[in-house]
Amino acid sequence: MNVPDRARRRPCCPFRRIPIPFVTKVPDDGARVKFSIEDRQNVKRCGRKSLCQFCGLALDPIIVFLGGETATLDRLFRQAPFHEECARYAIATCPYLRRTDDPQFATYCRGYKMMLARYPFSAIEDRNRAITSFIPRAIIRVEAVGRWITA
Repeated sequence: MNVPDRARRRPCCPFRRIPIPFVTKVPDDGARVKFSIEDRQNVKRCGRKSLCQFCGLALDPIIVFLGGETATLDRLFRQAPFHEECARYAIATCPYLRRTDDPQFATYCRGYKMMLARYPFSAIEDRNRAITSFIPRAIIRVEAVGRWITA
C-alpha cells in the first residue's frame, strides 16, 4: 500500500521502513521505535488542534476513529482521529494496530469532544493517571476497517 501524500513528510522507522505516526514516541537515543508507546503531548495536541494522529496535519470535515467493537458501540475512543486515507494505511501497516486481537472498526463522524478519563490500569501502571479520550459527534456510518463496507 502506498504512503498517503500527507504522511510522506513523517520520519520513517529505519527498521520497518514505514512512516512513524505523529502520536508515536520517537526515542531520542536512536533506539528502535516502539509503535505502541504514545507521545502523550502529541495526542493532546491532536485533540486541541484537530490534527490527524498519523500524519499530524489538520483534519478534514469528515474524520475517522479506529477502535474495537466496545469503543465503537460506546462511542468512546482512546486514540485520536485520522484522515480516512491515513486510517486505511495505518491499519494495513502499523504493527501495533495489526497485532490486536480485537477487530478494528472505523467510525466516521464530523467533529468530536476531547476529555480526560480514568481507565482501570494493571498493577504495574499508575492507577491515577488520566488519559485522553475522544467522543465523536455526528456519526455518519460505521464500517469494518478490514473490509470498509458501508453498514
